[in-house]
Amino acid sequence: MRPVLIVISGSVGAGKTTLAYKIQKYWQSQYDQPCEIIEDDTERRHYLGFSLQQHMHSPHYTKKMDDIMFGIMKRKTKEQLAKEHCVIRTIVVASEEHYQLNSDCANEFDADFIGFYLKASEQNIRARIQTRAIERESLDELSIELGHASNADERLLDKFPIPENVLEHWIIINADQGQDKVLEEITKHLSS
Repeated sequence: MRPVLIVISGSVGAGKTTLAYKIQKYWQSQYDQPCEIIEDDTERRHYLGFSLQQHMHSPHYTKKMDDIMFGIMKRKTKEQLAKEHCVIRTIVVASEEHYQLNSDCANEFDADFIGFYLKASEQNIRARIQTRAIERESLDELSIELGHASNADERLLDKFPIPENVLEHWIIINADQGQDKVLEEITKHLSS
């Protein structure tokens, strides 16, 4: 079987990691091919030496750090594709350059490639915010933040649109549509 690159992008808390592990479990039950997950946040914490708690409250999503992390993740992805594995990458947001580099990386190894932009569900947004609301004195802040978070995906897609030349490989999906829709799209893509 050819190597496969599946990239899941989206805002913080959209459910990228949960979806990645569901895809991995499905993949391993359906195909005789190793399937590795490479997560942006895990690699970032490891690189910076942060604990999960420090990670949640640190300003380390800078352009410079994004470029460093993308280089590390690209190297790890290439190592797995060279072994003809399935690779699932999760990234918080991709710049136009990063969208193109994912596509180029797949092409270099003649890998099947599909990308998903996972839009956070209202439930995901509320859960993410409420876990942090415990520390707040005012629940008014929570409602204001919820309003900002609910259109975060639109703002991210406006700021970092998926380039036309790689758009055919990307599917924008709502987290509410669930795992079945994603698995259906992957199966359809691989059989075409």
